[in-house]
Amino acid sequence: MNGAPGKSLKINTQTGVWKDFASDDGGSDPVSLYAAVHHIGQGDAGLRLGRELGIEPPKPKRAADNAWRPLTPLPNT
Repeated sequence: MNGAPGKSLKINTQTGVWKDFASDDGGSDPVSLYAAVHHIGQGDAGLRLGRELGIEPPKPKRAADNAWRPLTPLPNT
């Protein structure tokens, strides 16, 4: 996206699909548009856009202590 004034950017507000006909950039969701506008990757765009909307990413879950326990085979009877 070059950011120049004009009518080359079209966004379908129902589906989220967008296309900049001046640069041939396009995408299928608001995160890809945010990434293109800010020249960042989609992962970073998702995090930044979420934070701007007041959505924090979930905190990683810790594995429970002793989550893995060895299994002892049953004796043959």
